[in-house]
Amino acid sequence: MFVLCKIIISSMRLIALKLQEKQHDASEGAFIMVNEKITKVGARIKYLRLVKQLSQKTVAEKIGISQASLSNIECGRSHCTLENIIKLSEVLQCPVSDFFVDIDGEQQKPRQEQGLFSLNDFANALLSMKK
Repeated sequence: MFVLCKIIISSMRLIALKLQEKQHDASEGAFIMVNEKITKVGARIKYLRLVKQLSQKTVAEKIGISQASLSNIECGRSHCTLENIIKLSEVLQCPVSDFFVDIDGEQQKPRQEQGLFSLNDFANALLSMKK
């Protein structure tokens, strides 16, 4: 009976360890996904900054952080606060959503394929119908 109890206890410990390993692996996978997304956001910030032909130093000064901090954000070595993302959107003159384009790795359909059109597209369509 004593041996049977020891076997059951050992089995329960082994099961508990396996469960802990699975939980650790799942949380590690989530951590990797978060880091990938942080890197994508940073790369997008860099891309938008370069499109506007602004230096890291200029942008960093305008949002109130060091050039090294901006460099770390753009390379994915550190994350960007929501406050700084809002400031970046003002400096780079773009909507906040532009920093999160394709963050999930999925290509978005063009606006027309989604059935979405700009107000200008709508106005032009109405004008063409009037002619």
